[in-house]
Amino acid sequence: MHYLYYVAVEKEKDKEMKSLEIKRLVQQRLDDNNFASDSSGFWGNCKADWYVIGGRWSGQLSASKLDNWYKKAGELINSNKADKNCSFFSSGDIEKNAVELQKLWESLGGKGTNNWNRDSGYDTISKYGDDAMLLDEKLYQALVKDTDCEVEVAVLADDNEYVDDEMPLTLFLKDKEKVVGNYYIVVVDYHN
Repeated sequence: MHYLYYVAVEKEKDKEMKSLEIKRLVQQRLDDNNFASDSSGFWGNCKADWYVIGGRWSGQLSASKLDNWYKKAGELINSNKADKNCSFFSSGDIEKNAVELQKLWESLGGKGTNNWNRDSGYDTISKYGDDAMLLDEKLYQALVKDTDCEVEVAVLADDNEYVDDEMPLTLFLKDKEKVVGNYYIVVVDYHN
């Protein structure tokens, strides 16, 4: 089964990091801490069989910042189906509506390829810049509103040298003053 996971990277004062730099740092720290391997580290007995930055959750951060993206995308797909209230969309449904979904994404302010039409393969770390974002006010509000209590976050510490903690994302977001503007959030797709 695939799981959505986040990693919080503390922002260094007066230093902006590029998305690819942040994602590579996260990948290195996950590897260093036995996220999906048999070595020692924070997870000790590994959390995942494998993982990828972004993956099937690529674009999740951007999508969460758009006004009703999922609701409107679902309505668009259902408008072309016999069952107008279907909550499951096949890859064929998405493919069939690809052009209209992209137009909707852009009309809502989305940049680049919408999250339903992305390559979710194993080598996407450099493909999509929005899989690592600064936790600004808008993203914070979207995550507080839409996050399932089971979604977890790993928090890097001490100049992002190691994984310090893992907790439900809802708990991480409780201290708004501490996190908004001070952390980057990175999307991880892992399998277990």
